[in-house]
Amino acid sequence: ERILARDTQVTLAAVGIDAPAEVKGAWDPDRAKRIKLKQYLDPFLPDYDVRISSRTAIDITRKGVDKAEGVRWFAKHLGLETREMLFVGDDLGPGGNDAMVIPTGVRTRQTSGPDETERIIGELIETTPKEI
Repeated sequence: ERILARDTQVTLAAVGIDAPAEVKGAWDPDRAKRIKLKQYLDPFLPDYDVRISSRTAIDITRKGVDKAEGVRWFAKHLGLETREMLFVGDDLGPGGNDAMVIPTGVRTRQTSGPDETERIIGELIETTPKEI
């Protein structure tokens, strides 16, 4: 599957959503192909944000609908400050699709993927006081 339609975004995955990690990693390691695709799509989609995502994908969302807005919304609905929350992402570096959350003040932790994310969640559960 190369196109994934979600409630808030459409993802275009060049080599397929379920492609092996080696294939994904080799397809566009410097983001050059996706940068060109984004530059091509932007003029056709003025009411949408086109973002480079993960290792092979482009995400298309309505303007203003992004992970940073999601963090702020979630914090508000939980009655928390963003600095009290933790965002775990695999692309927090400059230009990464998770980096947009950093200005919200949320704490962040880089992950290599689902297995490491599972370990991070386990660590959080183990270190959380039982009375919470």
